[in-house]
Amino acid sequence: MPEALPSAQLAQRAQELLQQQITEFKTQKAAANLEFIQQRYYEVQSQYNQTQEALASFSDRNKNVTSAVAQTEFERLRNDYNLAYSIYSEMAKQLEQTKIQVKEDTPVFTVIEPASVPLYKSKPKRTMIMIGFMLIGGVVGCVIIFFRRYIR
Repeated sequence: MPEALPSAQLAQRAQELLQQQITEFKTQKAAANLEFIQQRYYEVQSQYNQTQEALASFSDRNKNVTSAVAQTEFERLRNDYNLAYSIYSEMAKQLEQTKIQVKEDTPVFTVIEPASVPLYKSKPKRTMIMIGFMLIGGVVGCVIIFFRRYIR
């Protein structure tokens, strides 16, 4: 660009957009998996809470009952509670592992030289261009003079 400041701003914005797009591309699958695991985790958590409340409610209602039916029902609720708890704890582990996976898949960018407004022109180097063309012109001129004399 002809102006230094817009050129630096354009380079900075391009760098930010590129980093954002690469990060999205690299973490897209892991983020979708995380969202699915989180939804399942909340479902299992509510189911676990319901099972826990049902067991507590049954225990409170049947404190001193010694009937086999009540004990069987208590065991069934206890088994449901244990199953719900094991599923809940397993989903919690999966959720944490998926969060770690998302963090691992997220690329880390290091900017070696940030975009800055140049203080002076780096190119074109006019003196080098002039010296180069003068040398080429001298060589071409000598070759032309040499061939004219050689042809006569």
